[in-house]
Amino acid sequence: STGISYFVWITEGGSTVNFLPITYDASGNPTGVGADIQRTISGPSFSPSFMRFGDIAVQTSTKQLYLATSNGRFSKIDLTNAFGQALLPYTEIKTGNPSLQLAFDCEENILYGQRYVATDTGSDNWYTINLATGVTTTIPNYSTEGARLSARDLGGSSCTDSPLTAR
Repeated sequence: STGISYFVWITEGGSTVNFLPITYDASGNPTGVGADIQRTISGPSFSPSFMRFGDIAVQTSTKQLYLATSNGRFSKIDLTNAFGQALLPYTEIKTGNPSLQLAFDCEENILYGQRYVATDTGSDNWYTINLATGVTTTIPNYSTEGARLSARDLGGSSCTDSPLTAR
């Protein structure tokens, strides 16, 4: 069947969540994009100055957008009624984390974070993140440091093979 998915981003240093609709044909091939839909982040502990990233990851099963900022804030935005309201509720969960790139495992049970490290220091730079508390736990003996291995961005994961790897 045909469908729509969304490319989601937050305006850097601002208070806008952007949703760019991507349409698909019956075979699942992308057919185009629609107009950008914008919503405003709102909450008692929110400030646009916090919006320096880090990264975001959407947990589609709970309709929560998780944010990790470059200044160590970990928070979430509830997307449950994102298209039915102009304001999206912001909840700060924790401060003091490292600046992380984020990605869920394919079942959306585990949120991973990777701290970019440009040089080889011999330290572990991958974490799991508790969604309720924001506490990071180091994944022992796992490091992707240095200019070649440390990622500046993580993509989401898939439980199915990519057409390029399924052979």
